[in-house]
Amino acid sequence: MLYTPIYDVRSRAFCGPTAIAAVTGEPVSVIRDVVRGLRGPRSNGTRRAIMGMSNTELLKVMTMLGWNLTERDPAYRTGVLRLGDFLDTRARNDGPFVVNVRNHYYAASHGEVCDTNLQIPIEIERFRNGRQRWVQRWWKFTRDDARA
Repeated sequence: MLYTPIYDVRSRAFCGPTAIAAVTGEPVSVIRDVVRGLRGPRSNGTRRAIMGMSNTELLKVMTMLGWNLTERDPAYRTGVLRLGDFLDTRARNDGPFVVNVRNHYYAASHGEVCDTNLQIPIEIERFRNGRQRWVQRWWKFTRDDARA
């Protein structure tokens, strides 16, 4: 099951932090602070919203929040698997997953999906927009029991 993301920041939450929040249950502010810690301070000292994340950065944040990568797609490939097919086959009875489609992340787990457009987890059967997008990468996570 996914958590409802907690948007406790003044700026808009983007897809990476939202997907992480839906999987981990952490507030977006905590995720934002972890990402800022990874990136280091900006030269002029100002702060801004976390608008984009790389796959590597997303995996580091998940690890820092106590989540272990247990499974991933076998290799980078595009034009092989549609998001709707992934949700119907893998995420219906398994998870949690973070799924990367071109420039966007979704969280999916046990029949639910969530992203910034939805803002709350909904049943896969009700999910319409984005089903035709090509999956580029996906990762399955488990909670690190030692940190729980």
